[in-house]
Amino acid sequence: MLDDIAIFIEVVNNNSFSKTAQKLRISQATVSRAIQNLQNQLRQELIIRSNPGFILTKVGKVLYEKSTDSIVKIDNAIKYFTGRTNQVHGNLRVAVSPGLASVKLDPYIHEFKTKYPNVRIKIYYENYLPDNRNFDVIITPYAPIENKSNDWEKIYSSNLILACTKQYIFKESLPNTLKELESHKTVGVIRKIFSPKITNINNPQEEIHYRFKPNVVSSILTKTTFLAYYNHFIAMTTNEQLKAFGMIHVLPQYNFGRIDYYLIKNTYNSLIVDSFVEFFLMLLKRDILPLFEG
Repeated sequence: MLDDIAIFIEVVNNNSFSKTAQKLRISQATVSRAIQNLQNQLRQELIIRSNPGFILTKVGKVLYEKSTDSIVKIDNAIKYFTGRTNQVHGNLRVAVSPGLASVKLDPYIHEFKTKYPNVRIKIYYENYLPDNRNFDVIITPYAPIENKSNDWEKIYSSNLILACTKQYIFKESLPNTLKELESHKTVGVIRKIFSPKITNINNPQEEIHYRFKPNVVSSILTKTTFLAYYNHFIAMTTNEQLKAFGMIHVLPQYNFGRIDYYLIKNTYNSLIVDSFVEFFLMLLKRDILPLFEG
């Protein structure tokens, strides 16, 4: 209906169906059909054709007066956001945790470039807390120290789980208990980037006195999934990586820790920074794309 109202207003402004069609680069039949659709939906006659031109009915005059301001406001809003997109330009330096980036940023960079073609983005995959002064935006699993020159917030959390490839279960029987896990080849991640507490999902109050001791330890969370994928280990990973790699959840009743992610942004160059932050926060709400078959 909104499109039909916009055409109706143009017809009144131009006092002509044919001039409206030329201005909007549509056929005159399309203009006539829009007016007829509008009249059918409102169950009111808006225009009475005359020779030459047409005259507005009382209902048509009311609709025109009530709708004109709204259409102008909508048009101004579109121009504002279109102009805002065109104004976003320059260089953007982003430091991001490779684990989160692999499933929540990397598959969608083309969308950011399509929306902001005048932005040159440099992405640094950092597994530590980098120097804030060198980047416009930082996404990290390390809790930042309060700093008046930067804005930061916790934006996302991932539970750590165990997973294996589909091929693994053809060679080995899956463990049913934490004790049975000790007889399997496992790969984990260094502890300084997550809280290692094991919890029973079905009974969160249960105290679990067990320490997961992987046979192989990686400094980068993403690599545990790759190591399991290529070598058929059981990996400490995240639900997001499990979905992306199409893996099997091992001991699904347990979580093996949690990683919190923080977003830090420098307060300068706010338009380009805010545009990226808005884009990335939107990506966090999306479902995980399957990248591999386990």
